[in-house]
Amino acid sequence: MQNKNGSWSWFQDMPEDYEISSYIVTGFGRMQKLGLIDIKKDIHLRRILLRSIYYLDKQTFEKYKQTNTKLPHKNNELLSYLYARSFFPEIQIPKQYKATYEFYKNQLLENNKKLKPAEKLLLAIIAHRNNWQFSQNIKSKIDKNTEKFTAQEYLTFYIEYLIEYKKNRDIIKKYISDLNILAGSSQKTLASTIYVLLLENNNQYSDFKLFTNKNSPIKTSKQLKIKKELFKRNNGKFRKLTNNAIVSVGDTLSIKIIIKSKKTLKYLKINDNYAAGLVPLNFSEEVIHKNKLIYYQNQNVGKIKYYVYQINKGSNTIEYQAIVKYTGKYTDNGVSIRQVYSQSNSVSRSKKYTLNVSGN
Repeated sequence: MQNKNGSWSWFQDMPEDYEISSYIVTGFGRMQKLGLIDIKKDIHLRRILLRSIYYLDKQTFEKYKQTNTKLPHKNNELLSYLYARSFFPEIQIPKQYKATYEFYKNQLLENNKKLKPAEKLLLAIIAHRNNWQFSQNIKSKIDKNTEKFTAQEYLTFYIEYLIEYKKNRDIIKKYISDLNILAGSSQKTLASTIYVLLLENNNQYSDFKLFTNKNSPIKTSKQLKIKKELFKRNNGKFRKLTNNAIVSVGDTLSIKIIIKSKKTLKYLKINDNYAAGLVPLNFSEEVIHKNKLIYYQNQNVGKIKYYVYQINKGSNTIEYQAIVKYTGKYTDNGVSIRQVYSQSNSVSRSKKYTLNVSGN
């Protein structure tokens, strides 16, 4: 649901979010490009889009009305905003931000040598859509150094660049055939890949094949570590359990998920595969504000999913209680955590543990 000021949140009842708002405008732009929507005819949708775009304009430029020697955001954040907006060049920049917009546009163009390959490709697409004066200059640099832009992580941007500049269909066909959606690809990578495939087919260049390499290994996160600790309540106090601990039906357990991060990170998903003999207590599907964290929790059989808005640098804890319901020997498959929109999509996992449940 869109917020009153035109912004969007990751989940309802979470804070308004600039990046999510930019991502949603990009989604509208891609659907418009593919002919799935028409914002000129759909007045309601156009109103939603305009409010989103003007929110992004204000957030991007409000603090930088005066000429500055530095860019207002990291390059990739500013480029993401300009890329989202480039789908709608007919929507004018508000007058109060035009001077600032022109300044930062020129800053990017003049300093494009410092940009990473993916950023240069985005800038070339943005420049072309907006008919910026330097678009051909950027294009020539990319065309002379093709090998820098055709690595797997840049390939979707490169194909979009080729389509945008109406390159030879045989060249596009060649790179389409190199596309590979790796197992565990991030949502952004997956969305970008499907978009260029649909865009390429929409322009009737060639057939394509979409496949998943299931044997591709998923990397272990270097930024995050996660573990799960179980505690059994005894005489009003909780005692930490070890692997292969013995518990009884009716026991109340406190379960702590502890996440350690080297830096502040946003948009994380945690899968908690708890033991089948346990039943979480007082669980509800909602956004929780607790222990300086904001997260949406959702439960399926044997699994709880947490969508954490932001993990703080250092130690973070999610905690809940469960009752031991059934006798038997149960394996808890632990917890895993990953950044939903990270390009690397690396994962951190905790160790498994076993619970032995006896009768009363």
